[in-house]
Amino acid sequence: MAVSKKKNLVYIGPTIPGVAYNGTTYIDGLPEALEDKFKEIPALRQLLVTPSGWPDAQEQLKAQNGHLFTAYKMVQEYIRKGEK
Repeated sequence: MAVSKKKNLVYIGPTIPGVAYNGTTYIDGLPEALEDKFKEIPALRQLLVTPSGWPDAQEQLKAQNGHLFTAYKMVQEYIRKGEK
């Protein structure tokens, strides 16, 4: 999904303190800290979904399969390594 600064988006990834919190809805843009993290963790972009896509995304994460789950695990591993 291409990230647009004009759409409302929900972050469905693991919490990254000071950057992004699971379940946060961003309205009309993303915070600079999150935009900056895209350079370090490109998978973050995949974990921003539209509110209408949120239920399907949650199901994919719950089922532990698909591209969103893969992106979630990549971000989780980044956090686990402490590369903040």
